[in-house]
Amino acid sequence: MKEWMKHLLVLLIFVASTLAYFSVKFDGKELLGGDVYHWEGMAHEQKAFYNDGEHDEVSYWCSSMFSGMPAYTVTGCGLAPNPVSTAMTKVLYILGDKDGGIVLCSLLCMYALLIMLGCSIPVAVFGSFAFALSSYSFIIIAAGHVIKAWAMAFMPLVLLGMAMFVKKKNKFLATLVFSVALYWHILFGHYQITYYFAFLCLALYLGYLIYSLKNGEKKELLVNSGCLLVGVLIVVLMNSPKLVSNYELGQHSIRGKSELTSQVDGKTDKSSGLDQGYAFAWSYGKAETFTLLIPNIYGGESGGELDRKTSNLAKEMKKHGAAVPKTLRMNTYWGDQPFTSGPVYFGAVVCFLACFAMFYIKSKFKWVLFASTIFFMILSFGKNAGINDFFFHYLPMYNKFRTPSMALVIPQLIFALMGAIALNKYMTKDIDKTPMFPKMSEKFNTDRFSFSFYASLILTAGVCLLVWIAPGIFGDFVSPQDAAQLANYPDWFVDALVADRKDLASDDAFRSLVFIMIAAALMWIFSRQGMVKNRKFVAVAIAFLTLIDLWNVDKRYLNDDNYIKQRAKNETRKPTKADEFILADKDVDFRVLNLNNPFNNSETSYFHHSIGGYNAAKLRRYQDLIEQCIEPEMKTIIASFQNARTVKDVETAFASTKVLNMLNTKYIIYNNDAAPIMNPMRNGDAWVVGDVKFVKDADAEMNTLKEIDPSKTAIINEEFKSLVTPFEMDSTAKVELTLSHPNRKKFTSSSQKDILTIFSDVYYKPGWHVYVDGKETDHFRTNWILRGMVIPAGEHEIEFLFYPDTFVNLTYMSNAIGWILILLIVGYIGYYFYNRKNNNKENDTIAVVLKD
Repeated sequence: MKEWMKHLLVLLIFVASTLAYFSVKFDGKELLGGDVYHWEGMAHEQKAFYNDGEHDEVSYWCSSMFSGMPAYTVTGCGLAPNPVSTAMTKVLYILGDKDGGIVLCSLLCMYALLIMLGCSIPVAVFGSFAFALSSYSFIIIAAGHVIKAWAMAFMPLVLLGMAMFVKKKNKFLATLVFSVALYWHILFGHYQITYYFAFLCLALYLGYLIYSLKNGEKKELLVNSGCLLVGVLIVVLMNSPKLVSNYELGQHSIRGKSELTSQVDGKTDKSSGLDQGYAFAWSYGKAETFTLLIPNIYGGESGGELDRKTSNLAKEMKKHGAAVPKTLRMNTYWGDQPFTSGPVYFGAVVCFLACFAMFYIKSKFKWVLFASTIFFMILSFGKNAGINDFFFHYLPMYNKFRTPSMALVIPQLIFALMGAIALNKYMTKDIDKTPMFPKMSEKFNTDRFSFSFYASLILTAGVCLLVWIAPGIFGDFVSPQDAAQLANYPDWFVDALVADRKDLASDDAFRSLVFIMIAAALMWIFSRQGMVKNRKFVAVAIAFLTLIDLWNVDKRYLNDDNYIKQRAKNETRKPTKADEFILADKDVDFRVLNLNNPFNNSETSYFHHSIGGYNAAKLRRYQDLIEQCIEPEMKTIIASFQNARTVKDVETAFASTKVLNMLNTKYIIYNNDAAPIMNPMRNGDAWVVGDVKFVKDADAEMNTLKEIDPSKTAIINEEFKSLVTPFEMDSTAKVELTLSHPNRKKFTSSSQKDILTIFSDVYYKPGWHVYVDGKETDHFRTNWILRGMVIPAGEHEIEFLFYPDTFVNLTYMSNAIGWILILLIVGYIGYYFYNRKNNNKENDTIAVVLKD
């Protein structure tokens, strides 16, 4: 069979495997991931505005979340998309942008990398399954973290581009491949994955640097480094709209530093980045790392399902006369994280082969990968490793990210890569019988294969055997959350749950042991000299074993139960009775506060301009306002319900909710099935004040805001003092809202004097422009978060327009570079076929550093 036919067969296997796994989609069902659901709430306003056919502009501002915030980094709506990204999405979204397409892309990218590194086709298939089917990928897809999954999918393709630079010729092609791969990786905008991946790329480059200098390849190093730098520059320029806007937003979001110095408990904190406790909340336990080998060693997922007939808990419930529910779910997870959707599992055979690689492969470059693995495992420990306190404060940008356990995505790639390289050496060469320790006496020495084989077997199968026989050796199976969650349950209930946790660990340990022993037995049987040709069977068998192993674990966390009919999905977005009541209001603009967890869901944002929302990059000043003012005012409203007899009694509470009033909060949703409470004390869209208080710093702004009446007084930081021209109070003045779009608001004003006006919209300097009668003028921040300006006497039209000039201009530049890159790719393809026609095909042999 010709080589291209073999690759086509592999493609068909990958497509068939993906279609089989996601066959539920043929029933017209769609994945209902939590983050996708939240994203739809976040993006609904922008998508509706863009697609309504009435506007020829794009909204870069989102009015539906947190009283207003930049949208261009949230929804992805922008100018004409970059041609490179357009081409990619048309190809890769065939099987679905939320599930199958991601898995197929992961398989293909890893396969291409391993083939380029010289692995045989069966080995490349094994490595592709090992990387693409690792449990974490499926867990995040189930949760709706598709942006993260897409970013992970393109990591092998970036490494392929980097490895191509080592080739003696064709640096142009290497630069093209690297640039396109890195662009696609960064395009999806999951910068935490990119941050971790950048460390791996840097480690690989440093390894190559040392290798080249040691072997006197300085000229080759200089050329490759230059091409690599050009590729990075191209990618940075093409992604500059997102990169610059994210950086700009980061300075003003919760990932930047708070301007307040007076914090809870009298502590002072002006550090940049996230709060350390918040950032380290999802830290992987040190011993929890054994889930890479045994998925259920720490109980699997929070709220894991137990068998209602055979589990210890079900038996004890029956014994004590308690009803066993149809679906018996309990917190089987007992690790260090607050809760989890499932463990990070690399595969039993994958772990065995990765260990085997560390002993069997002679290349010193393996130590770069080994050191990288240790580094990322330490990062994943978060608060459980003291050195991470140092990293949090001193490692550049590390404190901008949360969920340290995410760092394990890099070992996921490394394990698959190392396992494939080791399996390829085993399959394509004679067994290495050279002494493992050349300087050691032959009496105490052994050959490299035997030592590598048995050492790997002890490190993997040995651990599985221990957990299977004596699971208690790894802990007491008691969760840190048990004291709070199980406090009201009887002892027999808790004991039964602990027994089930032990059984879960023991059963999966035996399961992993079986997979490892089958793979090890095959390798041992075919390890005799002269069996090289027959070892293809071993690679095929191991690839199949890995597929079965990971497939079945993945199905625990992403299965048919995660999918619902499109009609049912639409039902989840039906407005509640409270929503319907509010939607009937024809007022031009106002805001809504839902008292049910308003700052961690986007349901209200789907239908209304919400005080709350769901976004990890909300504005820092707004977060401070939530903590200092909005949450206390919510408590005041909730407390009023306890003593109120009528709606009027509740409405009296709004006299004390000055911040909600200035944010133009018209409705309070307290029950989705009831009409909301209307706020009669709201200040409206804009109002005129006669008094101003200038303050020196942020602390004074916040403290003064709590003291004054925002409907009568403006608080302005002295940095804006020059913009506050002389004004007078005019009791006859009117400022009315006439147009409200996400990125554009128009007001009319009528006054006999110059008036100081406060607008109930969030102030965000980068991008907002204000025009009076078509002439641009200045506005300033007032009352901590709102916009203010002095409007001249007479009748005027005031227009606020959000147009982030830098973002828009960079988008035009990015598109231009994208078209140039497309032309270069098309040109190279034409050049390739022209040369091929004239029998000038280039040598396809690739020299790789990783080659043993």
